[in-house]
Amino acid sequence: MPPADTDAQWNPYVFMKSPGVIIADGEAIRLPPGRVRVDWECELGVFIGRQATRVPVAQAADYIFGYTIENDVSDRAGRDDTRYGSDWVISKNDDTFAPMGPFITPRELVPDPKNLAIRFELNGEVMQEATTALMIHGVFEQIAYTLSITTLRPCDVIAEGTPAGVGSARTPPVYFKDGDRSVCSYEGVGTLTKPVVGPGR
Repeated sequence: MPPADTDAQWNPYVFMKSPGVIIADGEAIRLPPGRVRVDWECELGVFIGRQATRVPVAQAADYIFGYTIENDVSDRAGRDDTRYGSDWVISKNDDTFAPMGPFITPRELVPDPKNLAIRFELNGEVMQEATTALMIHGVFEQIAYTLSITTLRPCDVIAEGTPAGVGSARTPPVYFKDGDRSVCSYEGVGTLTKPVVGPGR
């Protein structure tokens, strides 16, 4: 990352997802009971290949094993009560809220992760369409920033954020519902397809 006194950008926002909420391609996103504001975020996932800490941006690519796709499913209602505060654990960590796959594409097969086409479809309608060139912080910058905070180990995954087009930002908002089919694609990486099912199914 550039020195703080020359970088006008905000820092990336970093949060954790539990490994227990990861599901594979084709498995269903399960809507929790009573939660009606569950949203999508079609993201590039970066698999770390070897242990690293405090790595500069210029060397970040050396620590990547490969790439995958993650749908960062988010409950936009958060706590949804009148108690003070909120947290990202509640929004991001319901069971099935980290669809990932369909496989890991080796780093060598994705020569430029900074310029990949992105597309997300919900029931056949295009909801997100962009490229990774629009990222506020590039893939390698985000890896370096995360490594400035914590050590990463093989099989850790960094999800790189999502472009415009999420459901909560639409007028009116659009959220997942029982029977939906979501398809998230990154050029050269793959396509992640997920059905959505309601509570009790």
